[in-house]
Amino acid sequence: MNPEAKIMLDHCASLGITQGRMLDLGAGDAVGDASVALPFIDRGWDVTLVDASPTVVSGLARKFGRHPKVKVVQALLASVGGDFAPFYEIPGDTALSTACAALMKRKIGREEFDTVHMMAATWEDLVLTTDVLDVVSVDLEGHSMAVAMGLMRAMIENLKPSVLCVEVFPREVLGMDEAEDLASDARANGYKVLARTKENLILVRA
Repeated sequence: MNPEAKIMLDHCASLGITQGRMLDLGAGDAVGDASVALPFIDRGWDVTLVDASPTVVSGLARKFGRHPKVKVVQALLASVGGDFAPFYEIPGDTALSTACAALMKRKIGREEFDTVHMMAATWEDLVLTTDVLDVVSVDLEGHSMAVAMGLMRAMIENLKPSVLCVEVFPREVLGMDEAEDLASDARANGYKVLARTKENLILVRA
């Protein structure tokens, strides 16, 4: 089982939540078997999978299109919605997609890859169209901290999930510790750090 999923499921169980609602933002891993969302799906949770990549969304639709409790949504989150924004991917490879051109170049070691322009949505758009949630997982690889912080604040202020899992890059990748900023902001909004794994910060209501 995905280690972050186990931590979140155990915490939810301690709160008496055994079948709730889960939102997975950046759900590309669900095409394979390492996803944080799969253990929730297997346990009968209502799960919404959101990703920007056309390749990923196509794979998710094939895998979960007939599942009665799984919804697949294609959306590119950005600081400003209502305009077209670039997204980068290698068609057919769900592991190589990002909103950051520099990160894509570093991943594949070359300059050429596909650029897909799509209508961007903000975290406000998503919050306004999403039901109350128990668990939110945020994997916005390549997005700016402004988007991640804004999304986290929106989730905390509007949806108040019991558990919020946010992917953070280690200091050696970005030259800064995203987790420190996110944890400080979360504490100011009534949350605390439940766990810090290699690439994720798991927050719960204090």
